[in-house]
Amino acid sequence: MKLKLAVFDFCPYCQRVRIALEHYGLSYELVTVDPEAPPEWFATASPRGKVPLLMVDDTPILESAVINEFVDEIGGRRLMSGDPLARAQVRFWADFASACQMGFGNMVRAADEEAFVSARRNLHQDLVYVDRVLDDAGPYFGGGGLCLVDVVFAPLLTRLLILEPVLSCFPPDLPKVRRWAEALQALPEVDRSVSGDIHGAFASMVSHLGPHGHVSAHLAAA
Repeated sequence: MKLKLAVFDFCPYCQRVRIALEHYGLSYELVTVDPEAPPEWFATASPRGKVPLLMVDDTPILESAVINEFVDEIGGRRLMSGDPLARAQVRFWADFASACQMGFGNMVRAADEEAFVSARRNLHQDLVYVDRVLDDAGPYFGGGGLCLVDVVFAPLLTRLLILEPVLSCFPPDLPKVRRWAEALQALPEVDRSVSGDIHGAFASMVSHLGPHGHVSAHLAAA
């Protein structure tokens, strides 16, 4: 089985898939696609130009959630429980992570401080719900073992850590969320899930989403 993963270098949803692939040590070809000039094979396999795209031999799979469940199945089923109820809960929190990721995108796109603070407030409200279900002992979402919820939250939480020295991002009254973020940042599969370094991936994300916004201005001044 030959795996080829097409990504945009700034995409956190692509990073989710790379974390899962790296977690299992699966061999794959990584192709970074220029969204302005995609190759013909990519345009055929992903008609709407969406990433991540995983080619399994000649068969395309789209959507990070779908791809990661496939990766978990071929990798040995360690990231999702075999229990149907537990799997449903994982799927819910994975979907919730996408809502939080959109909230972070709103922060990056914010044109000024007022818009940034508003977007950050909304993200903090979402993180309150996450904090309530985090394992008290940690270090990961459900305790000592990594699960798919950790994988899908890792790009968001590591980006919050990167931005923190420049603009305060973490809710001060949710220490479990910050502890979780730091545990995920230390994982080797998270480190290997970006090309170059995570700071470069973050800078690329900002340049695409909010090149003239509040976050971009503070990064440039730092």
